[in-house]
Amino acid sequence: MYASSAVVKLSPGENVIEIKAENRLGESTVETIRVTFNPPAPGLTLGYVPETTNNDSFALTWTVSDPNDDSPKVYINDELVYGSSYRLSCPRVKKRGISKGHPNHSEDSMKIAHSRFFRERAILSF
Repeated sequence: MYASSAVVKLSPGENVIEIKAENRLGESTVETIRVTFNPPAPGLTLGYVPETTNNDSFALTWTVSDPNDDSPKVYINDELVYGSSYRLSCPRVKKRGISKGHPNHSEDSMKIAHSRFFRERAILSF
């Protein structure tokens, strides 16, 4: 008789593991176990984020960690980014009327343009 151990690598979800003991005579005993692995989500901590600013951009910093992944991916506005900081830049939107003389430049249309610019014009800074 002896005792031992082995490290069993799990995949997300249910894992079926079969353990078999066999003697010199070819007789064996089999045990089957099921272990469900529910990996946690990565930890994400943001650095300072101003509530308001007079600038058209700010430096966004974060710390990300995951016990199951040495390099978890980070996305900003659904765009994959690398490194530890990301510089966001967007145009200013005036509260009342934009570009007098241009009737198509309503506040709502400029907010939509502002939102698109914010998503599409992010500038990486490391």
